[in-house]
Amino acid sequence: MATIDLSQIQTGDRIFFLGVRNSSTKNVTLLSRLIKYGMQLLGKQLNKPSEWIGSHACSLIVLNNKVYICESIDKGFVIHALDVSYNLDTEDYVIVRNQNNYTEDQKKILIDAAIELSAVSITYNYLNFLQWAIYILSGYISKKHRLNLFFKNYSRINYCYQSTRLLASKVDPTVFDGNNEIVSWFDIFVPEKQKIVFDHRL
Repeated sequence: MATIDLSQIQTGDRIFFLGVRNSSTKNVTLLSRLIKYGMQLLGKQLNKPSEWIGSHACSLIVLNNKVYICESIDKGFVIHALDVSYNLDTEDYVIVRNQNNYTEDQKKILIDAAIELSAVSITYNYLNFLQWAIYILSGYISKKHRLNLFFKNYSRINYCYQSTRLLASKVDPTVFDGNNEIVSWFDIFVPEKQKIVFDHRL
């Protein structure tokens, strides 16, 4: 399996992991399995293909020739060095880019938005799992009238799919609109809107 050349990463690229932070495909956490299972159920309800579902989504930015990962974790939305946060040789992940690359102005907007979100997002949305369970299970009763218990103010308390799509929608609304209250795997990993620039699925 090839090792990624970090110099090929551009600001605005998104990375999707099968596992969660510091896990490997041989030891995928229960949390990751639950996220994947929930998204598989939702995918069946929405008639979406689900050959591969990642349980964690992040945005990537490049500052001073160093790659940083922007992600919602237990500490809230944080920005830290990619190569010290993840083992890119053992993780199971895909890096994607918009079909039309971001301009330099758009990259600056994304970096500014990521820094701003890191200043106001104070914690991870732990209720997210209950919210998703109710949302998905209520879909078996009515797909049009699901129970929506998601927070309206998702800038302070968010989860990984949501914050990743939030940044993308701020930079280029033509790719991802601003409907970020409920963001599933299928709202952020959209094959027709992006191209895979590195595939490290083990």
